[in-house]
Amino acid sequence: MIAELTPEQLMLLPAYRSKWQQRAFSLESLHHPTVTNTINTAYRLYGYSELYGYSEPTLLFFDSVRQAVEHLGVSSSQTPLNLVMLVNPVIEQVRSQFAPLLWTKLWRRLGKIYANEMGTMTADPLFAMVREQYGRTLSDPIKRAIELNSSMISDGALLDFCITVLGCTHTEPERWQTFTALIEHCPWHLAFADFCIVCERPIWM
Repeated sequence: MIAELTPEQLMLLPAYRSKWQQRAFSLESLHHPTVTNTINTAYRLYGYSELYGYSEPTLLFFDSVRQAVEHLGVSSSQTPLNLVMLVNPVIEQVRSQFAPLLWTKLWRRLGKIYANEMGTMTADPLFAMVREQYGRTLSDPIKRAIELNSSMISDGALLDFCITVLGCTHTEPERWQTFTALIEHCPWHLAFADFCIVCERPIWM
């Protein structure tokens, strides 16, 4: 059970968030076969295929956020799926290796880092662009889908820190690898019951 961290270990946490931001905001063009495999695996691991009775979602690629939002409709009421939740078993296993108060402290510390970044609009420039472009006209489901993408960076940063720096272990390598691939290869996606929208990189409005 990990009960406390050294000051040196805590000082590494911002670097891990920065590392995962760089992965998510890479300017490299998407590799469609890799994206397709990653999305299909994510749906399978989360059980969406069994839930909705089909084998694989239809993937729709768009060159810009505007195209993606307009395809859905700015006021779309369709409920997005949270592919990020496929990593929850990893989170639970890692969290069980911490004293509860320390785990809470780490999340709060990461939250402060995120809040500071939001103050300079560097946490998620894509979210900032969409919010500025559409404002209140954007439906809650679409806003929620964008926010889910933003949360992946914090999840990935904390798990990576715990596994790499603190030596935490888990028994779900495929889930961890697929989660990592979502951020690295298709960070801006909108997942729904039978289709998934993916924006190309570099991303622009």
